[in-house]
Amino acid sequence: MSDSTITRIAEQNAGKIALIKENREVLNAVRRLKTGDKSALAEAAGVSWPKLNKDIGDLEKENAVQMGARDSGQIYEVNSNFAFFVGLSITNDSIKLSICDFSLQPLTRDDLSARGFSHLHQMLPFSETGENNHVVSFGVTTELRAIIGKVNEIIGILLAEESANFHLLGITIAFAGFIDYKSRVFAFSPHVQKLNETPLDDLVLPAVKESLDNRNIFLYYENDSESAVLYEKESLFFSEDKDRRDLRNKENIGCIYISAGIGLGLILNNELFRGSTNTAGEIGHIRAPDFFQKLVPKTDAEKRDKESYFLEDNEESREDNKKPPSCKCGHDDCLETKLKLDVFNADTFYDFINKTTADKLDVFAQTHPFRYRVLEEYISYVFNLLINLFNLDIIIFSGRIIKIIHAMGENLELLKRTSALKIPSNACKCFAGNNEKAVLVGAAIAAYYKCGFGDSEDPIKVKWRKA
Repeated sequence: MSDSTITRIAEQNAGKIALIKENREVLNAVRRLKTGDKSALAEAAGVSWPKLNKDIGDLEKENAVQMGARDSGQIYEVNSNFAFFVGLSITNDSIKLSICDFSLQPLTRDDLSARGFSHLHQMLPFSETGENNHVVSFGVTTELRAIIGKVNEIIGILLAEESANFHLLGITIAFAGFIDYKSRVFAFSPHVQKLNETPLDDLVLPAVKESLDNRNIFLYYENDSESAVLYEKESLFFSEDKDRRDLRNKENIGCIYISAGIGLGLILNNELFRGSTNTAGEIGHIRAPDFFQKLVPKTDAEKRDKESYFLEDNEESREDNKKPPSCKCGHDDCLETKLKLDVFNADTFYDFINKTTADKLDVFAQTHPFRYRVLEEYISYVFNLLINLFNLDIIIFSGRIIKIIHAMGENLELLKRTSALKIPSNACKCFAGNNEKAVLVGAAIAAYYKCGFGDSEDPIKVKWRKA
């Protein structure tokens, strides 16, 4: 790619980022409302009608907003090709990627081909099907050198797309744990331990970082649970389920993301909540009761399931002294450790992955009735904690064991209503969200919101308006 082309990309990106920063609320209103009613757009954006009219005109001139046709008539909509954002997620055994357009919708392999992004279409190994057909997955070991190598390889693929229409503005890298933004280090990464105390700047090689800077493409880092709640909140505006779409203006939302660990993304009073040190939501490391020992089997099937637990993997010694492995948080009775061990009899990450495959989760309640009831107790414990503490409007479960949450159906509502105080419990909605989309698309959405921060190294602050 020539120097003149890179200079052109840098100038275009700088202009697009500035435009997003100055018109974010109007863009959000256009994206969410899908209407031609400027009065409604002005109210949703919190601006006067004359300012809205001027802003819409400016955005149309820059091709960020355009007129579209719907059954209801002409509407304003964002130009999905105006800009693109990438979400990356680092886990124990893979780095996953999703590319989102300016509508904040993820692109599939076919989408890349249709938009003329031939290099990305050829080089990105899409492996998922169905609703997760936007996911690109790269295998990687837990060695820091391997992680760094793969991250830089992925960024190199993105930068090598030569289509003049691929306006990449930002990349967010999400992971389980938290970041010391002031010191710019991965402060705590219990599941990708090689990242612990690693400077953020070490993850991207100097030459790659220079290539990003030369194009005015920014790089941002985010917690996976914060990414997940960003996605779940934004998805309420576009849900095809009317009941969920009616929840779009709810101001207090908790998203419980269960994967290698358990994290909580929180929106309180319509604002992404981070806490004083940006480490709020580490619910997986609260100390939890031992429901496996407390519960008594009610049926012969439950009794057999509990007995079979001690025979798995020839670990008969657990019956006399069931000792969970110590978590990197320093405790052996934290919620994520106990849930994985008591419910799935998994004491390592790979053991947990093997025991929570889709086919095993589909029949978990039937094959493990006692352990299923233990899982219900842990879910009730979480309901009790979150509803009574935060008086949430919505609790959304997301992540690896989402199939079980889906299968609970009405029983999930029963667990919620019987676990916490009556008034806040009855007012709180709960449901299963999305697995792969949550973190990856949420990370890309975080990159969109980072456009308003300029060169700030602080974590993003997001506050939603009613729409």
